[in-house]
Amino acid sequence: MNLIVNQTYTSGGLEFFRRFTDYWREKADGDRYTLVIIERPSRRYGNQVMVSLAQRPVFVAPLPMKFDAIRNASLDAVEQVYSAAVASNLRFLDQADPDVGRDGW
Repeated sequence: MNLIVNQTYTSGGLEFFRRFTDYWREKADGDRYTLVIIERPSRRYGNQVMVSLAQRPVFVAPLPMKFDAIRNASLDAVEQVYSAAVASNLRFLDQADPDVGRDGW
């Protein structure tokens, strides 16, 4: 089930969310993951955007001011988050589940 939670509040953050979701839909198995996109204010550094997967931040970057730069940042975020999602699935495949016995008798 695909769920992407939007916790942005500026026009730049909303543009990042829109572009991110557009690019994310193009991924073949992107509908398997639940993501949270969070915008954090910072007086010193400007707003930051963070994408979390399984309550773990996998992408953190400053939010650009120009919409063209936001589009590029969202595309970079999709690639980085997708790589982290695939890597997390591979890690779970290698671990044996203690609740499940071995195949065969």
